[in-house]
Amino acid sequence: MKYHLLGMACAMLVTTTTYADSNKPVIPVGPYPALNIVHYQTSVEQWVTTKTALVTVGVDASLNQGGMDNLQQQVNESLKELASNVTWQMTDYERNQDSSGLERVHIEEQARLTSDQLTNLRSQTDKLSKPGIKYSIIDIQFTPSLAEIQTAQDNLRSQLYTKVKQEIELVDKTYDQEFYVHDLEFYPGDMPVPMPAQNDNNYKMMAVAAPQPQATMSQRLVMSVDVRLAATIKNPD
Repeated sequence: MKYHLLGMACAMLVTTTTYADSNKPVIPVGPYPALNIVHYQTSVEQWVTTKTALVTVGVDASLNQGGMDNLQQQVNESLKELASNVTWQMTDYERNQDSSGLERVHIEEQARLTSDQLTNLRSQTDKLSKPGIKYSIIDIQFTPSLAEIQTAQDNLRSQLYTKVKQEIELVDKTYDQEFYVHDLEFYPGDMPVPMPAQNDNNYKMMAVAAPQPQATMSQRLVMSVDVRLAATIKNPD
């Protein structure tokens, strides 16, 4: 039994040695699968139009402690006279006491108003003021809302996906290969060379003139994509 196992070991050794000494060429181990790469950039643009403006109203009040309890309710009711079908959001609240002991409060409220609601807005705001409380317009910005910007971004990405698909069909036909998407990277703005650091929240927009009431303002939104298409090179036999 021992002799039989030893014979098998010797046979295995001979077989291995015979394979190593053969003249059959050995293909070196390479970085397969190798890839053909097509690297390019492309951009699309869209004008984002808005018919609303972001309005900031300031409220300055001098009140005793009893009046503080009703201040927010009073402000809410007054702002409904400016625009009853919108939701006003408090964005700033400052409170201090003067030398006479009166509480001084500064509040800022924001809402998006349509062009119709902007008509005579300043004069209507001034009429809300009364002794002890003053209303004023701090700012009116004709800029697209976040929802409008995101809708435009979704549309731009869809356009870029379509362009990439068309590019794949073109290179497949040109080189008679089967290319696929190897890497995609979206970034804001036109195509730079070299590409700057990505900032998803800072999309490039065209500067516009100071808006007037009842204006419809547009901003130019640009999105680019850095693309790598790949096709696998067949591993040689």
